[in-house]
Amino acid sequence: MIEKPAMLNWFVFRCPFGKEIALRGNIQSLFGVECFIPIEKVRQRDKHGRFVWKERCALTGYLFVHTEKEMFTAQDPCGTSDASYDGRTIAPGGGTRQ
Repeated sequence: MIEKPAMLNWFVFRCPFGKEIALRGNIQSLFGVECFIPIEKVRQRDKHGRFVWKERCALTGYLFVHTEKEMFTAQDPCGTSDASYDGRTIAPGGGTRQ
């Protein structure tokens, strides 16, 4: 019997402000799926007045997960109540679909 290859899509999770990196680690360790957080480098002054480059989340409160739809059949796929599936799928050519 020939099995169909898994249909992987990018799904959007909504999570609380500042918990994106922690949830990415939880999802990757529990399920072994690819996660993405858009990061930007910003130039800020430190306490001595010098400019330093720091990384921060470009889209706070969102986490992108590359997996199958079946992962979301569980009530709480992350093992925490912090994240919720937003119901959006990132289409291969960009844009979203419900």
